[in-house]
Amino acid sequence: MEFWRSGARPHALSDPMTKRRATREERLKRISKSSTRRHELLNMRNRQLFSFDIKEVLKATTIDPNTGAQFVAQVMARASRQGIDEAKDYVVEKQNEGIVDEALADQVLSLLDRYSRYR
Repeated sequence: MEFWRSGARPHALSDPMTKRRATREERLKRISKSSTRRHELLNMRNRQLFSFDIKEVLKATTIDPNTGAQFVAQVMARASRQGIDEAKDYVVEKQNEGIVDEALADQVLSLLDRYSRYR
């Protein structure tokens, strides 16, 4: 205990072979190299707003309510889990099948762009 009062450092800390703690910059560089690629997904903070907006868009069309509910659920699931690109592909696929008209598809695609986020 006497060497602490005198200002001397313990032998383990002054030994040049001891491992030092990495600086913040070194840790961030290591994390950024090992991190996975970010994907554009649905912004989960605005999930309720997105749900409200897409349902309002569907109310303005003549789509069957059961088909519309399934369409909304699939779009939201794909956008939040797989990515915005997969959700857009699904909307285009349903447009090609004739379930969704072109105007509705364009509105849903713009909503997906508006409520997307990289995470």
